[in-house]
Amino acid sequence: MDLPPLLDPMRTVLYQVGGWTSLGLGVVGAFVPGLPTTPFVLLSSWLFYRSSPRAHAWLRGSRLFGGMIRDWEARRGVRRRVKVRAVLVILAVAGASFAFSSLSLYARVLVLGLSSIGLVVMLRLPTLPDDDPLA
Repeated sequence: MDLPPLLDPMRTVLYQVGGWTSLGLGVVGAFVPGLPTTPFVLLSSWLFYRSSPRAHAWLRGSRLFGGMIRDWEARRGVRRRVKVRAVLVILAVAGASFAFSSLSLYARVLVLGLSSIGLVVMLRLPTLPDDDPLA
């Protein structure tokens, strides 16, 4: 990464809070259509990189998110299987929301809008082939 860690204690705390918040949103995004996991996890990695080497190392080494973060740091991209899985989850959850619930018109529009945002974000991220080795 290009930026040095922060030295200002107040910014460090704000970045750590932002990192944990972003990570929480990323985890929630795994279950809520339209709330993308990948960008929030990548943001939390960057915030932790700037504020907490320990939290960054923990996240980078995690079984769930570590590979995605290492791919982004090394190649600035997301593996094809991650994108496909994310798109399928967004479509499945949005479809199930429409098919199996009695959502109001406003809720349907909200689900459709959030799902669309999630799809756009995922599809705009650079794609790495699944067999591309880490740098």
